[in-house]
Amino acid sequence: MPGTKGANVGNFLKPIVRVTHQQAVIVDPKTFQPYHRNGEGNPYDIKTMTICNRSQSSIKRIVTHRPIWKEWAAFVTFEYDPSMCNPQLINQGLNVGGSIIGVGAYRPTPPKGSDGKGGIFGRFTSEVWKDEIPKAVLGE
Repeated sequence: MPGTKGANVGNFLKPIVRVTHQQAVIVDPKTFQPYHRNGEGNPYDIKTMTICNRSQSSIKRIVTHRPIWKEWAAFVTFEYDPSMCNPQLINQGLNVGGSIIGVGAYRPTPPKGSDGKGGIFGRFTSEVWKDEIPKAVLGE
C-alpha cells in the first residue's frame, strides 16, 4: 500500500501476516453461493474498452472485454502473529488497500510493470468475519 517514504501499513504487515490460500472464491454477498466460471448465475456486466498493448517494436491499440461485478464478496484467510498485530489492524490495512489500490483490471493503482493509468473499478472494503466460513465458499 502506498505510503510516505517507505513507511506504510503494507510494509508493516508483510512480515507478520500470511494469506493461507492463494485463491479466493468470488461469491454472491447475500447468499455466499460461488459465482460459476461458466457465467451461470453471474450478475456481471462486460466492460469493453481499448488499451495500448506495448511491445518492444510498436504500440498497438486492442479491444479488451472485462467482467465487472457490481456486488461481490470473497473470503480470505490469514495467519498472523498475535503478539505483533490483531485482526482489526489487518482489516484496516485491507480497507486502505481496497480504497487506494483495489483488485483486478482497471483498478485505481495499476500493477507494477504496467503502463496503465489506473481506473475506477476494483475498489473494496473488508470486514473481520468472526463466524464460521460458509461451506458453499469452501466447496463442501
